[in-house]
This record gives sequence, C-alpha cells and structure tokens, in this order.
Amino acid sequence: MNTTTVDRRDAAKRQARQQFERWALSYDRSWLNELIFFPCVRACQEEILRWQQPRGRAPFAVLDVGCGTGTLLSLLSRDPRAERLVGLDYSGEMARRAAAKFAAGDAAGRLTAVQGDAEHLPFHDGSFDILTCCNSFHHYPHPAAALAEFRRVLRPGGRLLLLDGFRD
Repeated sequence: MNTTTVDRRDAAKRQARQQFERWALSYDRSWLNELIFFPCVRACQEEILRWQQPRGRAPFAVLDVGCGTGTLLSLLSRDPRAERLVGLDYSGEMARRAAAKFAAGDAAGRLTAVQGDAEHLPFHDGSFDILTCCNSFHHYPHPAAALAEFRRVLRPGGRLLLLDGFRD
C-alpha cells in the first residue's frame, strides 16, 4: 500500500470521528434512527435470541463495535443472561453518551462504553460470544484489519452480526 492510500484512509478516519463527535449531540433524536438504525437494532436482537435459544440459560458477552450512544446494548441489558455488554465507538463523545445512558439504566454494572478503534480492539483474544457492528462498517477504511480484530476477540463458535446497508 502506498503512502497516498494510507494518508487517504487516515484522513477518512479523522473525518468520520469529527462527524460523529458533532452528531453525538443529537444522535438519539435523528430521523435516521427510526428509518435505518432501529430496524438494525431489532434485527440484531432477533438474531441474538435465535442464537441464544439452544444455549438455554447460558450467560453471554457482547461487544458492539460502532455502538453510537449504546441503544442496542441498553436493550440487550434487559436479558439477565447478558452478563457483559461492551460498546466501543471511535468517537469519544459517542462513547461518553453511551456511558451516561448505561449509568442511568438498571444494568449499569454489566454495561461498559469504551472509546477505541475497530482496527485495534483493546480486548483479550476470545473475550466475546457475540460481536455486533451495525451501520458503521462502511466508515472503516481498513476493513480487513477490522475483520481480523473481530475474529480475534470472538470466542470459538462466537457470532458476528455485521449489518450495513451502505455500498461504500
């Protein structure tokens, strides 16, 4: 990969961070939530329920990469089997808003928000049963690196739920 490509990808990451730092202030009130984001959240919930059925009461851990303000994890926290719910977002402001939402809920002890990069996940190998990534993957300029990290942090037999309706 040449220097120009690397510079362009790094610029794309900076631009995405800036965009989401600003958007975090009104994110939960955005019309995109109803049209795009909430349907993906519901699809993830349904898939996790299907995955969980044969497992019975077995606890599980979820990492939501590109978690935004933490809506998916807040909803998943209603399931007592969800023992560890971690949201990671590249935007520090999104992660702060998710942390505030988590702290205000009933399951605050099981919810964590982290500012971080999908290409360099700050978690041990095999830490999660499920990794979700909804409508953020198209922002990742190094998709192969992000996917390698997703695989690394998933436990054997873990499930990746990647939903992204954007062609780019």
